[in-house]
Amino acid sequence: MGSWLGDTVSEIDVTRVGTPVDGVTRAVVVSRRGDGQLTLQTVDHAPGNVATRRDTEVVAAGTGAAVQTLRWASTGAPSGRVVLGFRNAAGQLELQTWEVASDGALTQLGTLARAAVISGQSAKRVAIDQVGDRTPFFNSGFVTVHVTPESEAEHRSWEVAANGAITELATVAGTSATSVDAMGRITTQRRETGGMTVKRWSVAGNGTLTLLDGETYPNVNQAMTAGDRLIAYRNGTDELKVLTFSVVP
Repeated sequence: MGSWLGDTVSEIDVTRVGTPVDGVTRAVVVSRRGDGQLTLQTVDHAPGNVATRRDTEVVAAGTGAAVQTLRWASTGAPSGRVVLGFRNAAGQLELQTWEVASDGALTQLGTLARAAVISGQSAKRVAIDQVGDRTPFFNSGFVTVHVTPESEAEHRSWEVAANGAITELATVAGTSATSVDAMGRITTQRRETGGMTVKRWSVAGNGTLTLLDGETYPNVNQAMTAGDRLIAYRNGTDELKVLTFSVVP
């Protein structure tokens, strides 16, 4: 296992960007330093368990950061692209697109700030869904879900232009939530009453969001999604529970 010692951080999220060189796996990591600044880093994992940090960029002051891949890197197309979302110093949901060059260098492209996000760092308040390849919206943009100051989960879809510019497309008003997560058109919301609501969405080519169905589970303390097939959560007695799904495209 490769590793290195980095900054002291209070938050972290990571996304795999692809394989720009045969045998090398690249990831982008966002973390929040002790001074409140968010940093974005490119990390390569090579054969022999060698971890190499390729680039580090200081983004801005913020909390609740999430990062997701928009375009995969491969040996034939070694540059990738990611989207970063976080609660900025003004209390808004800020979104940024970043290009990841073949050598791992990071370049900011588009940026947009919309919608108020609740304060606090104890739970996940912003989540990004790259949507997945079983939808006409794939490679066109992404979906976010965030907790508003009114403690509601709000879903929004966004389009990304070739130059990285971000345009808001659709918004779906939310229901009670204290934390959220999203992956593969599945979103989870932990409610103030302690339960968890799991929702499945469709995303049209124009970004329109349609709620397909949902389930509610009681006594949930924390939940995470993994793809569109699995959700892991900690219940009221601190036991690990895993839910698996069979999702129809």
